[in-house]
Amino acid sequence: MKKIIGVVIGMLLFGTILTQVALAGDEDHPDLVDDSRDVKVILKIGTLHGPTAEILFKNIDILSAWFWEDASQPENLYVTLKMGNVRVGLFSTTYLFDWQYDGKYCFACVGHNFLSNHWSAEVGYEDEEYYNYETNAVIDYKKNTITVTVPKEYVADPQPGTVIQKTYAATFIYPPFPLVIPFAYDETIRWSSTNYIIQY
Repeated sequence: MKKIIGVVIGMLLFGTILTQVALAGDEDHPDLVDDSRDVKVILKIGTLHGPTAEILFKNIDILSAWFWEDASQPENLYVTLKMGNVRVGLFSTTYLFDWQYDGKYCFACVGHNFLSNHWSAEVGYEDEEYYNYETNAVIDYKKNTITVTVPKEYVADPQPGTVIQKTYAATFIYPPFPLVIPFAYDETIRWSSTNYIIQY
């Protein structure tokens, strides 16, 4: 996980902070919106567009992302990523969503290992120390979404009224053999999201 975060920090694109606030997100009112067909290849061949990106990298092409909560489960925060496709391909993939509040850096991360055909999910935060925990993720192949359950106690227990800021999403794709360096990725513009207020 620390390696993943290190890669993300090394590729940040800084954007303009928006002061809008969202009380609840959904597919029609996401907190983050990203262009389609904008996957980038790290081997210095630029940004892929059109049919090539559609065929090879649609499963890491971020379209949007949002926070939401369920009044019947106030102990959880949920994060949903909308992708061009979430099919399992011939590559291992990582999906990352991070945010900040009150000086804390928080994240939700989902990965699919091609070799073992296994999905996994983690959440956590970094304050003066680093904490990460296993959690659950739901992959919806019809809607092309990935939803991560974020127990609030795993992200320093934000209280009702807490404002979540500086949200960011990124995805990475790896060759089908053991390498730690991705060869393609997609990301949203850093801090280009609306702010989200914890409700419960």
